[in-house]
Amino acid sequence: MPAEARSRPAPRRRLPWLLAASALLFSGCGVHGLGAEQSPLVRFLTPKSGRIAYVGVDGNVRVSDQAGSSRPLTNDGGSAKSAGANYLSPTWSPDGKRLAFIRYERNGGSEAELLVAARDGRGSARVLSSTELQPLYLYWAPNGRAIAVLSSVRSTGGLELGLVPTVGAGGYRRLDAGSPYYWVWASDGRSLVAHTRTEPEPGGSPGGSRVSILAIGDSVSARRVDVAPGAFQAPDASPRGKLLLLATGPIGHALLVLADRSGRTRRELARLSGSVSFAFAPDGRRVAYIEATDSSASNGRLRVVDLGAPRRSFTAREAPVVGFYWSPDGRFIAFFTPLLSSTAIGPAFARSPGLPYVQLMVLDVRSRSAWLVSRFPAAEGLLSSLPFNDQFQRSSTIWSPNGRSLVFTAYTESGEPGVFVAPADGNFQPAMIGEGDFASWSPR
Repeated sequence: MPAEARSRPAPRRRLPWLLAASALLFSGCGVHGLGAEQSPLVRFLTPKSGRIAYVGVDGNVRVSDQAGSSRPLTNDGGSAKSAGANYLSPTWSPDGKRLAFIRYERNGGSEAELLVAARDGRGSARVLSSTELQPLYLYWAPNGRAIAVLSSVRSTGGLELGLVPTVGAGGYRRLDAGSPYYWVWASDGRSLVAHTRTEPEPGGSPGGSRVSILAIGDSVSARRVDVAPGAFQAPDASPRGKLLLLATGPIGHALLVLADRSGRTRRELARLSGSVSFAFAPDGRRVAYIEATDSSASNGRLRVVDLGAPRRSFTAREAPVVGFYWSPDGRFIAFFTPLLSSTAIGPAFARSPGLPYVQLMVLDVRSRSAWLVSRFPAAEGLLSSLPFNDQFQRSSTIWSPNGRSLVFTAYTESGEPGVFVAPADGNFQPAMIGEGDFASWSPR
């Protein structure tokens, strides 16, 4: 063999390393949206950040790193075609060390349980067991000492908000009731702001929509905020808890406002023509909101308001937007827009006219530029959360703690739901890390 040929590196052996090196290079040079094919090595060379929780296709709760190394936290789950337990809503504690999830029996048993486990799989504790309550949604207190639980009440069919301690003594406490019911924790973990609707009571409350502050101590006290709620779902509170983000007034004449905890408007942010969903950035410097065209629509234009002086705002070009999540540092917004066809869908995903296709994009709120991360058929866990995205983003996130990656669930070419991790810069295609649904990333 000639010496020249012997010294030439084999292209197939070099290519994975070149792709992996390119991934690290692109991540730091401001290039976005290239969508190149990803080498398996990229997942292993990319710095790990936090953990991903999801419900596997076997019905068990699993925790994984972004390279796909996972462990089950449960072992008695059942798929839709088998017996066993049904696990729902894995939700991370604020420190990312524990995971709460709901357990039902698939055989029609009436008991529901709320379990809390360490993310390393070392043991779990049952913090709630009930035949009357059917938990639907979990939201940890910011101090990690309790979980607010929204449940359907079997005997009445209504919704009830309750509190379950995760440390110390005590059991479940009923906080409030109403339907629908949305809320946000204050940053100190000792109160929450609720938006709900109640029915009139004979000789008592007139009912209707209300915004209330529930103070939680040895007892629970509720104080109504003096504001006429507009067409919105979940309220929000500033990172320091001093200001509320609300919509007030009727459709066509509504305002998006910052108000103090008494309900007095401190600042008008926008005039609204329809319903709205919104969220503070984690650093409190900006507000993002989706303004829909009517009271029933769950999609619309994504707008961003800078809360500095003078106030500046802009509207993303992409529309309609059906849900969004702020990055941990408040610089980027990951958002979803619907697709009408499977055109340009990658080979890893299912192609069928009946599937709900979306595209995941990222917006840089400083440069106001946006880029594509991926197009895919949204799995049921993701799809069902989008109409309630304003509430879900209060308790969970699709962003990695370091803000470099995103997680989502999509139907694969085999027809099963898969958990995918994608670089937030969009330079490489997503990689599947497991089969499952309803994925979220730990805060830390």
